[in-house]
Amino acid sequence: MQTISINFIVPEGWHELSDEQLRFVYQLIAENFDAEEIKTLALLKWSGTRVVGRQESGAYLLQKGKTLFEATPLTIAELLPHLAWLGATPTVPVRLSKINRRQALPADFSEVPFETFIICDNLYQGYLQTQNDELLDQLGATLYGKSMTFKPYERINIFYWFAALKDTFSRKFPAFFQPIDAATGDSPLPADRRALKENVAKMDGIAVFSDDIRDAIKDHYSNAADRGFATGKPGNEETVKIGLVYVQMTSSLYKRHLHIYSTVPSMCELLKRMEVRISELPAAKLMNFGRSPQQPCA
Repeated sequence: MQTISINFIVPEGWHELSDEQLRFVYQLIAENFDAEEIKTLALLKWSGTRVVGRQESGAYLLQKGKTLFEATPLTIAELLPHLAWLGATPTVPVRLSKINRRQALPADFSEVPFETFIICDNLYQGYLQTQNDELLDQLGATLYGKSMTFKPYERINIFYWFAALKDTFSRKFPAFFQPIDAATGDSPLPADRRALKENVAKMDGIAVFSDDIRDAIKDHYSNAADRGFATGKPGNEETVKIGLVYVQMTSSLYKRHLHIYSTVPSMCELLKRMEVRISELPAAKLMNFGRSPQQPCA
């Protein structure tokens, strides 16, 4: 009996995968293959090995190139630890470089404006809370620069990419990205030092995105059927008037800055004369820098 040596050369981590290999893994995940099945199929495909048949002994007849050889399930199982990393989310941000011929943003978000990250993170957090695929599609539209309905495996790609990006940032900038307990939401920081809405006044030089004004103007991210001020929902006028303190608007239609100061009466009159609906303001350009005195408009 002749003994032969077969070399299986496979990637050492997510960072070595090509677009084709990433697509292969994400398709298996989308089709609900379990981790061991994914590792086995990836091992055979990436090593250029195919299953020819099964012997009566229970061993499998495999072919690699022109070489035919037998391998028992145990032998194959002993090789799977080399692909153990497939059983966890990537430790570095990786993504399909193109979807529908649309180029993705840099995987590590290098040179990407911070406001784009905030928009993406809001959509990502919304998906974690609601499991609404529409939010992943909106996240994908930002990451790939075009609105579209993504395929299930493409949504896996979007989710894995941003999850790995956030994990990388939390390790690279631990003072900025504080970890929280996934089950309780607890932070290692004392309550009065957490970056929460009630502590905004203590964070000098920090601007925050206002969920309140976003919901009042547009709708709540978790309810696609909901409406806001911009789409005709009554009852949100006071929130918009009080919450909108400063808007910096830049668009192809209006090459100017619109300043709304904290004096509520004059702000109310200005809102009434606005020629552009708030729904036309790009989300990335709408920022709330504070909150004016809570006095109603006449």
